[in-house]
Amino acid sequence: MKKDRTKLSVYHLWRAIYPMPLYQLIQGLVLSAAVFFLFSMGIGDGSLTTLMKVFPDITVVYLMISGVLSILLFGWIYHRDVQERKNRAIWEEHTHLGAGTILLIMLGGAGVALAGNQLVNLTPLMELSENYVETSEALSAGNAWLELFCVGVLMPVAEEVVMRGLVYGRLRDMMRPLPAILWSALFFGLFHGNLVQGVYATACGIYLGWIMERFRTIKATAVAHIAANAFITILSATAFYQEQYVNSVKFWVLTGIGVIALVVAIWKLREGYNIQDNLENNGD
Repeated sequence: MKKDRTKLSVYHLWRAIYPMPLYQLIQGLVLSAAVFFLFSMGIGDGSLTTLMKVFPDITVVYLMISGVLSILLFGWIYHRDVQERKNRAIWEEHTHLGAGTILLIMLGGAGVALAGNQLVNLTPLMELSENYVETSEALSAGNAWLELFCVGVLMPVAEEVVMRGLVYGRLRDMMRPLPAILWSALFFGLFHGNLVQGVYATACGIYLGWIMERFRTIKATAVAHIAANAFITILSATAFYQEQYVNSVKFWVLTGIGVIALVVAIWKLREGYNIQDNLENNGD
């Protein structure tokens, strides 16, 4: 991005962050509409708590509906932003990602998810955050495949359009890469609304912001975010992962794997390394 930046002002800061409350407003409206619709059909008593007992998938379903609506709305706004930057010659979007690059981005996404999750496990944050416990229970109350698709695929895409496509992109229009990455990561943490996910999301947000700066497209950050969420969702359901809470060796093995995966991915991606190209060049 060239030095022809947008002027830093209250208006432009608001323009950068308003997609976050708007995204949450969409979620709230969809949830309210879903509860009202089901109540009018004689399902539940109008209370979300009661409805979850009757329809355990309600949380996942409303998140999926709001996710699709958000992708359509914010995707359109993001497309307009990209076109404006191209017209002003201040942004070059990388439209092609090689297979090797995608694998490295996914490796880094899984690595930062695991390392960030382990960081949270070292703290008493889970015990202090009732909101996190309630959110986790609501998401895991229904069909496991629906949860995986929602948390592991759909929501990462929706969040990337909002957080890296709009929030980071518009912050980057006003400032240099490092402050844009750090501020967008902090906003990403606050965006999740509880201590546990806040710390975890901030750590992941730094990596995702760097990926956005490196490749200049939400295609790359969506791949990283999907890998992060899907990997940690699947891993957390395994016996090995659960055993780390009573076996410190397994805890530090998982932590080491996460850190190493993240470091290797960043090191290779920083160099523009492409596994597929490397194999072809060496004739393997």
